[in-house]
Amino acid sequence: FFSLMSSCQPLHVGIIAIIVLSLYLFFSFPGARSEIPVVPVIAVAVPILKYIVEPTSQCNEHHIVLVLGRYKSINLASTLFKSILYHHRGPLVFHLITDEESRQVLHTLFETWKLPSVRYQIYDMDRYKKHVDWIYNSHYSSFYGLIKVIIPEILSDDVKEVLMLDSDTVVLQDITPLFHTFKETNESVLFAMGENISPWYEQQKLWTYRGRGFNSGVVFLHLERMRSANWSEIWNPITKKILASYKDAADQDIFNALIVTQPEVFIELPCEYNFQLGVSAQPLTCKIEDRDVKIAHFNSDVKMNLANKFVVHFARAYAVYQAMDGYVFRQRERCETDNSSSTLLTELSETDSDCSDLLSAIQTTYRTHLHFNGAMQPANGDAITLVTQFTVDRFEDFKKLLELWAGPVSAAIYCTDAELTQIEKFMQASNIGRGRKNVALHAVFKTGNYYPINYLRNVALNASTTDLSYLTYVDFIPSKGIYRDLLSCVKNGINNTALVVPSFEMSPSEVVQMPRTKEELNRQWEKGKVRNDHIKGGCSIFYIFHQIFPAGNSYNGTDYDKWKNFESQFEIQWNYSHESFVVTTRQIDRLYDERLVGYGWSNVAQLQSLHAEGYRFKMAPSIFTVHHAHKPPFDITRFYGFEIFKKCMHIFDRDQNFKSLIQQAVACS
Repeated sequence: FFSLMSSCQPLHVGIIAIIVLSLYLFFSFPGARSEIPVVPVIAVAVPILKYIVEPTSQCNEHHIVLVLGRYKSINLASTLFKSILYHHRGPLVFHLITDEESRQVLHTLFETWKLPSVRYQIYDMDRYKKHVDWIYNSHYSSFYGLIKVIIPEILSDDVKEVLMLDSDTVVLQDITPLFHTFKETNESVLFAMGENISPWYEQQKLWTYRGRGFNSGVVFLHLERMRSANWSEIWNPITKKILASYKDAADQDIFNALIVTQPEVFIELPCEYNFQLGVSAQPLTCKIEDRDVKIAHFNSDVKMNLANKFVVHFARAYAVYQAMDGYVFRQRERCETDNSSSTLLTELSETDSDCSDLLSAIQTTYRTHLHFNGAMQPANGDAITLVTQFTVDRFEDFKKLLELWAGPVSAAIYCTDAELTQIEKFMQASNIGRGRKNVALHAVFKTGNYYPINYLRNVALNASTTDLSYLTYVDFIPSKGIYRDLLSCVKNGINNTALVVPSFEMSPSEVVQMPRTKEELNRQWEKGKVRNDHIKGGCSIFYIFHQIFPAGNSYNGTDYDKWKNFESQFEIQWNYSHESFVVTTRQIDRLYDERLVGYGWSNVAQLQSLHAEGYRFKMAPSIFTVHHAHKPPFDITRFYGFEIFKKCMHIFDRDQNFKSLIQQAVACS
């Protein structure tokens, strides 16, 4: 052995040493062979060795198609995407067939992911629904599953072969061998599927099947041959026969009937490529070790929550991919044909690490997953959407906000992939938003050191579906019945008007109950328990959260004194020195400047533009919001925007208007 080692090149010595160490550990600790969980670190060892020992071209595109209906299926698919990207080298093309409500979610997910050597195409499912809506189907996948039968009609003719995956699958090893499925097969073979590892078909004794039947969660399709064979003339007649006998047919039933009546069109995939974990699954009939499973398939309506020891085991592997930082895949190996942008070494100029960090944050495209909690029903034309943004540690404040705001909500949450997983579990276990269909949550994934406050605002604002919006902070607690009262204020329209919601600051040294009504607020106001100003000394576009602010000018002191006793709206003069929370019409062309990163940037710049456009500002009666004092985020003191922006002013030389805005912020800080 040692003479062999001495004759090897250094790279080969390292590989041999790793293999020997692995074998030693494997045979020295037999318990590990049965108990060790399936995680990506184990699965990746063999593909890496293969690529070193057997170098082949990695730049052949592989095509994968998914049918995704409703927002929830995209949550599953995002984990599937990460598992594929983790194990697969070379370019990928994702073909995503989806409904109207999910189209923008998928588009945003991929556009903000910025994956090298990955293309995607979205297809409108509704255009093809008529091809299958004549088929009665009682399966929980509804007509979405039936769309899989007409993939050859949907994808363009230049796609010759495609791997079709259900969204409830997860890839545990490299699946490149699947893309060689049709090598050396005759022209009659059209598709490949794995056998059911469940006796479900045998128990039902209804549909035509062979053996235990075959599962359509993983199907490899030879589209070129299917088109040449007039695929629609093959599957249509057999489907009509099924319906004539059984009145019900799902996509899997159609494929199984074809396997029986025309066995030459089919070849079988090994069971490790579709290891099913459904209610009636019998995984031990697939005689492989857990580490040999290539694709796990959670094919029950409760997915990873099924009380089953096999599901629990593979759900741990699923959780690894679910929590994996999606930003790492921006470092995927690029092919020569990849035209995505990169930084030339000759273009580097910044010598200060803090300024380089700031510039990077300003230029970052933040990964975004819209509507991760499910669909938000369109509201009527008079509804007002509360728009906000926050980090995971502010969820208690968000819960309080939902208790007091009955209208639509669009909230962007800045979180890691792992935190998003915890958010979803927390929301399932708690009563937050339960029963409400008008709360839309959007994940903006963390990267770098800066809080992208204005990008978060824009995400939540763009995703709202009403003409009117109320943009606020999550830790400003509204008065009781605020939504009803605001609707009353805007019932006659608010064209060219910004309706100001008076805002107050609780004294952080006092332990008092949050006022819920104007009467309670006035009593605490008289006692000095609340203040009507939360802006530091005239600093208008930068909001300092953690300091104690003296009472001072708002619009002007008399506006608030007048509000104490007024029961109707009244017009006020807008003052540049005050951040306001207003109800106004939602206009996409008036978004927040996303270059302002870090905690604390206020909305005054937006209000200034409204003022310049001739908007009138009116104070809403009997309505208010109170800042709930709390400790600042742990990194807020380091990454207060104005300190770094002041230091790095030179990076804005190319945009003098923006530089002037920053200088104004720094001057008042």
